[in-house]
Amino acid sequence: MTKTAKKSPAKSPTPPFANATLANASSPSVINSSITLLIMECGDITLEKANKTLGFGPMFMEAGAFSENEAIVIDMVNQPQNLDPLHFPYMGLIVTGSIEMVSAPRPWAVKVLSFLETTFRLGIPTLGICWGHHAIAQVAGGRAGYHPKGMELGSHEIILEPEAQNHPMLYGLPQKFPAYESHSQTVIDLPPGAKILGRSQHDPHQILSYGSLTLTCQFHPEFTAPFMEDLLADMEDYQPSPDVPPGVVLGTVPNETNPSKTLIRRFFELCFQNQLGPPHYRFAPNYIRSRS
Repeated sequence: MTKTAKKSPAKSPTPPFANATLANASSPSVINSSITLLIMECGDITLEKANKTLGFGPMFMEAGAFSENEAIVIDMVNQPQNLDPLHFPYMGLIVTGSIEMVSAPRPWAVKVLSFLETTFRLGIPTLGICWGHHAIAQVAGGRAGYHPKGMELGSHEIILEPEAQNHPMLYGLPQKFPAYESHSQTVIDLPPGAKILGRSQHDPHQILSYGSLTLTCQFHPEFTAPFMEDLLADMEDYQPSPDVPPGVVLGTVPNETNPSKTLIRRFFELCFQNQLGPPHYRFAPNYIRSRS
């Protein structure tokens, strides 16, 4: 089963290449090769005080102002599909956040990690966010786990490394900008070949790049200020379980300024431009841990 946002905000005119038709959402195995992006939704968030549940997928659809011809959402937790990574019919892949942890994957997550290991080896353009950031690090030979200093929550300052200006998704962004955070885990051990392009005071691995076509971020470019305010209200009484490092590093009060949202649309444009060039399917041995 696929999911799409109920309503997208006003956006710039649809590019001439985005003229496909959304696949039949009633089909259990929807595939439509003319849609540019697949958004793998790895969960949602229930805000008890706001009395609502929001899916990561629809938040990406809204933040990227995607039409139904440009992106499709698949719920990998509740209604997963058996996608063949060797015959991936989309130009790019977004892997969302999750309320679960990569370090203790449930069956749905084990399947996603296996899928990502193959798509990563093939060099399929990927944008990983939070859980997706951790998942890509794991399949690339790194390690994710609980941050030793506790949870990072709220609006925090992202500091770009000088090299970030050379990346097609980061060029022109301010050297320092605010972004919304909500994570207990982080990339502990950097994967071989990955480059750090951004950090925060709390987390040195906020943005990782694997070449020009795969970028992962610890922060959430899809979050909005109202959502972050509701999430902070829900977290007021947060008490970590015994196996989680204590403490919450709170950021500033959310505001409507969210420069990081630019990354989502730029990723879409990057995927389309990449499709116009030589095939992007390629083995990436420098990023894969050795096999016995």
